[in-house]
Amino acid sequence: MNINDFWKIRQNILSTRRVLDLSLINPDLQVPKKVLDLASKTLNETGINRYPTAKGNKKALAKILEYWNALSGINYSEDEICLSSGTKDSLASFFRVKALPGQVVWTQEPTYPMYNLISKSFGLKLKQTSPDFIVLTAPNNPSGRFLELQQIEAYIRDNKNIWIFFDAVYAPFFPKTIELLKHLRGLTQNLIVSFSFSKAFSMAGVRLGSLFGPRDAIDQIVKAKSRLDYGVDLFSSICAWAMLELADDFANYAYEVYSRRYEIAKKLLGHYIVSEPGLPFLWLDFGALDSNKIFDELVLKRILVLPGAIFGDKYQACLRISLTAPDTELLLAFKSLVAILETNFSAQAINF
Repeated sequence: MNINDFWKIRQNILSTRRVLDLSLINPDLQVPKKVLDLASKTLNETGINRYPTAKGNKKALAKILEYWNALSGINYSEDEICLSSGTKDSLASFFRVKALPGQVVWTQEPTYPMYNLISKSFGLKLKQTSPDFIVLTAPNNPSGRFLELQQIEAYIRDNKNIWIFFDAVYAPFFPKTIELLKHLRGLTQNLIVSFSFSKAFSMAGVRLGSLFGPRDAIDQIVKAKSRLDYGVDLFSSICAWAMLELADDFANYAYEVYSRRYEIAKKLLGHYIVSEPGLPFLWLDFGALDSNKIFDELVLKRILVLPGAIFGDKYQACLRISLTAPDTELLLAFKSLVAILETNFSAQAINF
């Protein structure tokens, strides 16, 4: 099953029955009302009659820059940031100005499928050797594990012109993400960092992200964006500013919720979980068991998860389960999964 097969199956399932959809990391945590109220008040005062700029709204840029510099301990300047419409837009904008057809991209295995699809759309080749570009995130989606950097370090030594795209969407959750970022920054200046608001701040609906990198690269990206669109819309920008103005500790709350949900799963499925606690998803490895059959059985129970096969043939025994649903619904899903394992595979979930 590849990603296209899954989307067809998912669309058919969602159109014919009501299910608990745990296939997408689609945040269920609500943005605080005070943030929405401030965004609405500010938008009313500002108006929406003028075009935004390709670089981004100045108020949002300043607040995001202040937040990111404090979080990362890296002193980026206002010339080293621009806004985007999230990680996918960030990666596409970066490739648009730096990549040439036929060049090689290295991505983690397994990896978020959109990294590979976007790379292919620019005519890039996906290989694990001699890359011109490296695309990574930490911790990884879907495995939820941190990458060992020895191979990356070797690639940088072998190719001083190599570029790294670092998706830091989970940076507010994990100090180790920042440690890895600083380490990479010490190895090369050809480093683009993407930070978006969808996970740590539960703002997937406004499509707001940011890009940090060398001044000339950011300038190229902004100029290219100015020819294609008018940048991030004002509403998304103001929402991000309002969140950081009033509730920049929301990420701590989100981390606590996802950690609690991880522990609920661990009590029933701990033997199979390989991902880090605190993420909005689980990565489960069932060893020799057929995860496609487990996926089918869960669908019969009206529970939809993400089969490991879409990440490659090596991951046929894996499932990714989103933790973006109320605790009671997740507990029901976990118990259903345990029942499927015991009934169909004579496997016992180990209670830790």
